[in-house]
Amino acid sequence: MVHESPSCYDNKGVEMHSGASGSILWSHSGDGDDVGRGVAMDIDPRYDGYEAWASRGGLFSAAGQQISSSRPSQINFAAWWDGDLLRELLDKNRIDKWNYSSGSSSRLLSAGDYGAESNNGSKATPGLAADILGDWREEVVFRDSNNRELLIFTTPHESSYRIRTLMHDPQYRVAIAWQNVGYNQPPHPGFYLGEGMELPPLANIEVIGSKPIELNGATIEENSKGFCDISGEIESNNTGYSGTGFANTTNETGSYIEWQISVSQPGGYTLSWRNANGSDSSRPASLLIDNNQQGTVEFPSTGAWSTWVNQSSSTVSLSAGIHRVRLQATTDSGLANIDCLNTGDDKLSAASCNQSSTSIQQFFIKLQLQQLHRGSLQLQNTGR
Repeated sequence: MVHESPSCYDNKGVEMHSGASGSILWSHSGDGDDVGRGVAMDIDPRYDGYEAWASRGGLFSAAGQQISSSRPSQINFAAWWDGDLLRELLDKNRIDKWNYSSGSSSRLLSAGDYGAESNNGSKATPGLAADILGDWREEVVFRDSNNRELLIFTTPHESSYRIRTLMHDPQYRVAIAWQNVGYNQPPHPGFYLGEGMELPPLANIEVIGSKPIELNGATIEENSKGFCDISGEIESNNTGYSGTGFANTTNETGSYIEWQISVSQPGGYTLSWRNANGSDSSRPASLLIDNNQQGTVEFPSTGAWSTWVNQSSSTVSLSAGIHRVRLQATTDSGLANIDCLNTGDDKLSAASCNQSSTSIQQFFIKLQLQQLHRGSLQLQNTGR
């Protein structure tokens, strides 16, 4: 946050606030001037989180450490443009890359070469900067110099990172909506996107009155193909669920829910669960694939039993074939209420529960081969 009037900002012209409480985490004096602009984005991988700078002061880390007394001259917009997770500098009708080692910028896009112009006079903002074409990198929309066309620019760079489109994130989507209703500022998603980030959870998107949208892969509801077993009940006494109800396990350690999935291609996949936890504490679960433990999935409190989120997930390595998935409670509170399992990829689908899992199939194939081998030896002995 930056402030305009020195007589009002009490020697805190630049401030970093806690999103949870609004309290000031750190500040800079503002040098007794109108601090007209400020931005935050990850431009230096050597420091955790976003870096921040304003039109007064130097370049700061998210923790308030001054990285340098110098800073990027661009204090305007931002765009994820090239292939890495750092964000680029968008100002006027150009995009620059900050070189954190040399403290200088290099040009990535000169949209003026194509007749593109920025808006809002000295504020020099684009018509729109947003991830609108499906890749997580952002497009930039400018007007042409004759005000007759909209010019859309998209990154020419490949990336080794696969992230779901940012428009699936509610906070980012709202930020796109208000870009044209005031002093527009660069949009940010509701999760950390930068160096050292974790894979964001599946977006909690649903159409009112229907089941959650299947972004990729299959959504396995209770009482449907792929939902196999529960130590508990299927209930419908809390609102907001999809399908016919939700799975409520008994309140004891070891209570569980099981699903069966089919994998068409081996690889790493993210499984996530839409859940509600109205208790005050997390209800963690062991994740077992074919009875082999893969780790723990946390199910934090959602505040109410009718508040459903799709934020508990785990990434696992799966071979091609049929797999049994089990969530098993690790505390005597049981599991959170589970609305559905999202497989997260079109290479995964629901499988009938009466199909043997791949590990069981492989066991029986091995056993049959052993039996055939023994039979062959017996026949050879008999022939002699």
